[in-house]
Amino acid sequence: MGTSMRLQGRSNKGSWPLLWLLPVAMLLVTCAPDEPNSVKEEAPALPALPPTPGFDQDSAYAFVQKQVDFGPRVPGTPGHKACADWMVAKLRGFGATVIEQTASVTVFNGQKLPMRNIVASWNPQAKERVLLLAHYDTRPFADKDDERTGEPILGANDGGSGVGILLEIARHLALKQHGPGVDMLFTDVEDYGQPNGAMSADDNSIATWALGSQYFSKNPHVANYKARFGILLDMCGAKDARFYREAISMRYAPRHRGPHLENRFSPRSWRTFRGRDQVFRGHG
Repeated sequence: MGTSMRLQGRSNKGSWPLLWLLPVAMLLVTCAPDEPNSVKEEAPALPALPPTPGFDQDSAYAFVQKQVDFGPRVPGTPGHKACADWMVAKLRGFGATVIEQTASVTVFNGQKLPMRNIVASWNPQAKERVLLLAHYDTRPFADKDDERTGEPILGANDGGSGVGILLEIARHLALKQHGPGVDMLFTDVEDYGQPNGAMSADDNSIATWALGSQYFSKNPHVANYKARFGILLDMCGAKDARFYREAISMRYAPRHRGPHLENRFSPRSWRTFRGRDQVFRGHG
């Protein structure tokens, strides 16, 4: 009998761990998810984005040619006014809301000139906005060329190319039905700056350039205007063009200089740019 009791005692002692596991097992069974007995609801499909419009290089070139046909677009001249009138009509034809900023500005030699900025907007009620810019006026003298330095330039590249690209983009924006609103700013009296050492780091020289941009920064077309980002196009139509880090932007907007830019521009390109000859050669 003693043997029997010892066996029973061992049996009871060995069962205690199993008893402790019972509540855990019951909890697991209680918390286990039910077997799927119905089809899961699928998330609603997002609407398909419209196809990306193709950029027509011939159309952009035609817009550049049209500007050149007006002759030099020096502020205060008939060719300049005719070109601006044509641009406004085109932009409105492409579905833009157009605002013109007009003022009188004083250039480096003390002369007063009429200024006419053109702002074209698509989806103007959208709070999130993207700003695209180009200047449409041309230099009144070719002071960086070796020949005919005192004559005004036609500006197919310096002025015309940026405008031509933006007008080709504008041609497609009337069909744009998604994304942020788009503003295009065509600035005036940008290239009437002080000659000899133009666009140098000297503050007195820099202040004589980009008068239309300076005016816009102090007098935006919409109160408290802000854009998510801006892209400026200038002198982007040369054959086999290379685009270097732009010194003024690197100086005044260093926070936008990040790894994504470092990977796209080689140090060699930066060293080449510092000579500035690559950028300011060929004002035709």
